[in-house]
Amino acid sequence: MNLETNPVLYAGLIQIRKRGTAEILEETENGIFLLDTISNGVMLAVENVETGRQWLRKHSDLHYTLLSVFDRELVDFIRAEYGLTEVLDCYQALYPLNTPPVCEKKLQIRCGTQQELPIVLAHYDKLSEAELKQIIARGNLFLAFHNGEAVGFVGEHLEGSMGLLEVFPDCRRQGYGAELESFMIGRMLERGLLPYCQVEVDNEKSLALQRKLGMTVSREKVYWVF
Repeated sequence: MNLETNPVLYAGLIQIRKRGTAEILEETENGIFLLDTISNGVMLAVENVETGRQWLRKHSDLHYTLLSVFDRELVDFIRAEYGLTEVLDCYQALYPLNTPPVCEKKLQIRCGTQQELPIVLAHYDKLSEAELKQIIARGNLFLAFHNGEAVGFVGEHLEGSMGLLEVFPDCRRQGYGAELESFMIGRMLERGLLPYCQVEVDNEKSLALQRKLGMTVSREKVYWVF
């Protein structure tokens, strides 16, 4: 399957292949099924839903806990077949340029430490403590400071997308979110990776930020099932 026909939608699959963490489970001209060896998530893109069902059943010994698919029918199948209950409907955004967006630099941004994990946990509940520890251990979580005070953070999810963007409530509306994401875009570009992220479909503020920064947002949805 040629993922470059829609690089915005398939950025996640392209990313794990680019960084060398993709175990190819199945691949034909009409589909691809990958396991990411860092996050242990699987990503499935197929033109035919029945092929997707067959591949999922064939590799069910993986004991699925995290899946990314692009077809709502497969979401319903996965939930019924494997007992997963949570679904995130997202749009995907990809930065198309070779230099990061220009933002006013007000922040001091540095790599976070395990000792600073409580700061993150106090403001972010979308990932488990164990996963956050792993992200920090990989050097992929960054804290932002203004005048010596922590004001937020940003990071890279285990499967290679930008995220964990959080500006503390008392520090919002200062442009910090844009600066933090611009920092991450630059870091991804420096490492030869794709600056991409997923945004839940009803998060209008985040979608507006992506467009403000020059990100290209997919028309189609990406579904995470867990």
